[in-house]
Amino acid sequence: MSQVVITRHQGLVDYLIDQGIVSNDVSVIAHATPDQITGRDVVGVLPLNLAVLARSVTVIPLDLPQDLRGAHLSKDQVAQYAGQPRRFSVYDRDALDNMAQSKTLDDGGHIALTLDSDCK
Repeated sequence: MSQVVITRHQGLVDYLIDQGIVSNDVSVIAHATPDQITGRDVVGVLPLNLAVLARSVTVIPLDLPQDLRGAHLSKDQVAQYAGQPRRFSVYDRDALDNMAQSKTLDDGGHIALTLDSDCK
């Protein structure tokens, strides 16, 4: 599976490369479409209707002061305000409920979901 960065901010891309989170030849997209992210590991912020299509979504939380919100940040500014990367998998609850209704449940009324081996 390939990785893609969703951002309009070069400072974030430079930070991600310096931290080894992405390679220097990673694909960077300013505005994502479903075809560009489906089944891929995404680094960046996505609305839930797109995040559910990605294999995973990694975000870098930024604890920015009010005056820097919405501004283009340099790599050094991103490094100054960045928290630890957080990786998420997003699931469509309605789709899971429909899948559960169509599956045989165990005695406790549960189904097992198996994650692939590299999920943490």
